[in-house]
Amino acid sequence: MGQGLNAVGTSFEFASANATITALSATLVRVSAPPGVGIADVVFKIGGTENNRLVAAYAYLPNLDIDAVTPSSGTVEGGEQITITGAGLVGASVTFGGVAAEVVTQSDTELVVVAPARVAGTVDVVVTRDGLKDTLAGGYTYVDALEIWGFTPVRGSVAGDTFVALRGRGFEGELAVTLDGLAATQVRRIDRNNLTFRTPPHAEGEAVVALTAGGTTVDAPYTYVYYNPASRFGGASGGPVDGAVNVTVYSLGGGPLENAFVMLSTRADTPYQGFTDINGMITLSGPDVIGPQTTTATRAGYSTATIQTVDAENITLFLNLLDPHPIRAAERCPLGGHLWEHPSHRKAQRPAGRKHLRPCHRRHDHANPVWKQPFGWAQRHCARGGSLRNQHPHRGYGRRGVVRRVQRVDTSLHAETDGGEAVCVRQ
Repeated sequence: MGQGLNAVGTSFEFASANATITALSATLVRVSAPPGVGIADVVFKIGGTENNRLVAAYAYLPNLDIDAVTPSSGTVEGGEQITITGAGLVGASVTFGGVAAEVVTQSDTELVVVAPARVAGTVDVVVTRDGLKDTLAGGYTYVDALEIWGFTPVRGSVAGDTFVALRGRGFEGELAVTLDGLAATQVRRIDRNNLTFRTPPHAEGEAVVALTAGGTTVDAPYTYVYYNPASRFGGASGGPVDGAVNVTVYSLGGGPLENAFVMLSTRADTPYQGFTDINGMITLSGPDVIGPQTTTATRAGYSTATIQTVDAENITLFLNLLDPHPIRAAERCPLGGHLWEHPSHRKAQRPAGRKHLRPCHRRHDHANPVWKQPFGWAQRHCARGGSLRNQHPHRGYGRRGVVRRVQRVDTSLHAETDGGEAVCVRQ
């Protein structure tokens, strides 16, 4: 403002740099300041001649910029030291979602502040200085302090894979659950206070449940208990079904059956199906596994067992071995023929992977077809359609005996027993 500002040839300079006039009258002029730093004189000129000078009339302020906030999250209690990087930060003040933060240290490119307490959620970080303001939208997230309130169920099979629901707070960031240091699978956040996971296999006994979120780890207030649900007597045991059915499969008169197929329900598309582990166990578990269940187990070469509509959490099934040593079609001796690997054409028509087969010819002896095979085969398979019978000339044909030794005589296989020699006779 002044007098005679609109004279012909009027111009203004800021530290010798020309300003751009945007509005002009005899008493008022508006200009756009040129770039500069520090404190500058403002010079009024008419026709290139200085008419007036305002000493140190204009101050160039440094730009104010926020580049990053580290860390970008903290607890609702506040108190964490937060580093803000940028430019022109000397003398700046900071707010988190409108709540002022205490400035600890400052420089032109860095501020260290203490995050104030605030409710959970994401807020803007605002830096203000000398009338300038810069905002980092959504720059900081308040989370509840990590804590486990509880989980269900509190026990499960040593086979693992039990579906567990865990409750607490502070479930933010990347989540991981362990039981005695063993990683749980299928860890899924439902919301800030709920998550689910499946237990890993573990020995019988108690296991500490630990949750890691955002680099912080806490333990549950109580332990998870692993138990062995198998019963050597078979059948159903335990309490009612409430989220899991623990199935164990044994061979009748034998040990646990690995890779037995087990399913709940009679529907082929049920999600609750799978194969038993090395201990013959499998856990079929989920939030909708409630109340009486139909359980079926089977395995190739074994019988199928089903227990219908039983409301018990532990099921043990026994399967019968249908044929302990089945003869595959490619190994059978055709009538009047031989096995594939006959010496006369050892390389012809031999099924892949079948080796060390012996000649096998059929003949009739006392109207009984006799199959000559390595004695191991005779021992294993004669019981399916015949038996090892004595063939001693003085003790009579057809008596059974305990095999002591096997030897090949000519083209026949002879077995020495306590009752004489024997051949495999099919009845």
